Amino acid sequence: MKRISICLLTCFTFLLWANVLLANPLNLSTFTADVGVSESGGIVNFTEDINSYGIYFYNDNFFVDPNATALTFDYLLELGPDNEDYLIVQIDSIYEFEIGDWNSSDVDTQILSGTGSIDMTPFQGSYISLAFGLEANDWYADTIATVSNIDLQIASIPVPETGSIILLGIGIAGLFGIGRRKILKNL
Repeated sequence: MKRISICLLTCFTFLLWANVLLANPLNLSTFTADVGVSESGGIVNFTEDINSYGIYFYNDNFFVDPNATALTFDYLLELGPDNEDYLIVQIDSIYEFEIGDWNSSDVDTQILSGTGSIDMTPFQGSYISLAFGLEANDWYADTIATVSNIDLQIASIPVPETGSIILLGIGIAGLFGIGRRKILKNL
């Protein structure tokens, strides 16, 4: 009886995990970095440049997996005093993510951090221009930003439900048959 319970528990556990999303870290070596942008170990650092309106880390020929569901990343934006800057993510020149504001303090740095997520289902199976950037809207150059843990969430390929139920039913019937044979053998 113990063996049957363990087998049933294992089968149901696998069924529950069937639609788990897989996180695939992006290959950042295919991206181009502007002056003021650096990448090391999957962490992209931006240092505001007074000579540029915006600095970007981009790939103009990024292929989105046909099963991609979301692009997720962690961000940290440190707005310098009296700065108005924005950390952005663009897809084909459209702002899909934007965080930032005007830091009205003359002395304090404002810190914004969190996790961003962008729906990638409209772009499945196509090539896009993907850019992470720091855009300046002031005359100061003391804002820094970091983007890390950039992952493309991929949906696992679903198993046909009817076939799964039939296979599970055959397995359960087999387990009961084995258990019944052992009980009859012991009598």
